[in-house]
Amino acid sequence: MLYLHKTLATAIVGVTLSFLLAALLALWPATPAYADDPVTPNVAVITTTVKLASTTAFINVPITLTVGEARVSSLGFRLSYDQNCLGIADYVNDVMLQQSGFVKSAAKNAVTGALETSIWDNEAPINTMTNGEILIIKFTLEPSCRVTTTNTVDVLFSFDNVTFADDEGVNVPGAAYEGTYTLDINQAPTGITLTPEIDNTKENVTGLRKVATLAAIGDEEDDEHTFTLASSCTGTWDNQGFVIVGAELKTDLIFDYEAKSNYPVCVEVNDGRGGTFVDIVSIHVGDVNEAPTAISLDNNLIVAGTKSSGDVVGYFTTTDPDDGQTHTYSLVAGAGDTDNSLFTIDGNSLRLGFTPAYNPAKPIYKIRVQTQDNGTGALTFAQQFNIIIVGKPALALPNHPDVPYVIADSIPVTLPINFTAMGSTIISATMSITYNTDCLTYTAASGWQSGMTGSGVDTGGTIDVTTTSTGGALRDGALGYLSFLGKSTCTAASSWTLLNFIGDTRMLAIDNRAVTPTTPTDGRLVVIKTSPRGDCNGDGNLNAGDFTATVRELWDASSELAGAPAIRLRDDSWLWTPLGTYAGSAMGCDSNADRVIAASDLICTVLSTAFHKIVPSLVSNFWTV
Repeated sequence: MLYLHKTLATAIVGVTLSFLLAALLALWPATPAYADDPVTPNVAVITTTVKLASTTAFINVPITLTVGEARVSSLGFRLSYDQNCLGIADYVNDVMLQQSGFVKSAAKNAVTGALETSIWDNEAPINTMTNGEILIIKFTLEPSCRVTTTNTVDVLFSFDNVTFADDEGVNVPGAAYEGTYTLDINQAPTGITLTPEIDNTKENVTGLRKVATLAAIGDEEDDEHTFTLASSCTGTWDNQGFVIVGAELKTDLIFDYEAKSNYPVCVEVNDGRGGTFVDIVSIHVGDVNEAPTAISLDNNLIVAGTKSSGDVVGYFTTTDPDDGQTHTYSLVAGAGDTDNSLFTIDGNSLRLGFTPAYNPAKPIYKIRVQTQDNGTGALTFAQQFNIIIVGKPALALPNHPDVPYVIADSIPVTLPINFTAMGSTIISATMSITYNTDCLTYTAASGWQSGMTGSGVDTGGTIDVTTTSTGGALRDGALGYLSFLGKSTCTAASSWTLLNFIGDTRMLAIDNRAVTPTTPTDGRLVVIKTSPRGDCNGDGNLNAGDFTATVRELWDASSELAGAPAIRLRDDSWLWTPLGTYAGSAMGCDSNADRVIAASDLICTVLSTAFHKIVPSLVSNFWTV
């Protein structure tokens, strides 16, 4: 038992002396061994290149141990490294022992900042180390290590104060080999390029197609880029209608250069190693010459009497998808070319080859016009046009040969305001008509055409007439009616009274174009006093004076208005009576009520006078109107 205690004490003393010796030796630099010396222990960092993603936060650096023929059971070293690039966050957990049966001590050198490390077995029996990794050190990557103009950073790992000891506590000569880690730190892409497919980016191309090939700027070897549509771009962009397949940007949009010549698309590229870049790439639409789509003529309406052969009808313009082009015009054969020969084209003006007159049987002339652009291929478009010939609308009040009359102090007479369209489409008309207030009393305006409304306002002998469309246009015929009462105070000389248009008559066509009518035709009206039949001299009695008055009326000049029968009253009409040399009573002189003045009226007057003397009361009742 005493031997055992002595033996144990001797062993403890030996181990203690060995550690003290090792501590003293650690103050001296170790003698380096040659790399090819198989018996010399050494520690080393193996030079290598490490590819790091942009998001990598740390690297693991193994410390390798080669024991050779020695029985290494403990070692110590100081490891220096680039502290601007690397750091150790946790000296307890980030310095990781890789061989079992040993313990470690790791700390930061207060002066140099290097890693001070010791490894030993603190329990008997003492273990020996084997070839291989002895430590793995987890280094964090400092931000400054990533900020570089290149994608690689060289970091040197070097050793000093390296010591080795065997399981007897005896120092063992050894060596250390520095190593360099080339950190290939991924650099994110710095841009995106776009190579367009020119034919597929032109306007009017249809179908799903590749419009561009995408590539990354800042490409690194072995990077595998993927492209996606993104939503984080700043500025104006729109991904609608686009897809990305691999590195191909595709669309099924049908481009229209004139409507939109540029399509900005937001794209992200990912290099597969944590590096991304987002940018707007633009598809520029290729302009192609497109055919004109329409021709316009600024006027296709001619009012007969206002133009003659050689005059301009109107001017052509072309609707063309392409801006800035010029066009030429020509008359061409095809649908609607019926009347091409009656017109000519000079530049962009359409001119008459004849002097137009209004003809209800042919109010429309048809031509076919072609426009040609000055773009590639000189594309054309043809269109039919209708040239409309109209006359000037006409207004007229009743006159020859059917002059109306009104019996004084009796029921009113209603007169039409006659309208003739002459091919025009009139939606409103305004006019003023005067009448003799000594002979007539205006009562009303009425009877407007269907689809029209109207009014007639009397302003003291002048009637302001207005008619306006409520959904139609004026047609030939009476546009409305005016009603008058005759006055018995109307003198014989003024009983043949005039109805006159005065001032400007204004009309508006359906296209809101002002239309000037022909000069309106004034009217006439005869006011007939209620004299007894046969009382030709108008004295209120049937007597011999009426015989002479009737004879004078028979031989009286008919009127200064006498003319061709088609435009006047017949010469012996009773309505001429107030205008003759002898202005007798029209109703009295027309004793037989046949509305003409003839010998039969004289006979009737004689008989009426004789009968009136025989039966005065009967005659009076019978003849009074």
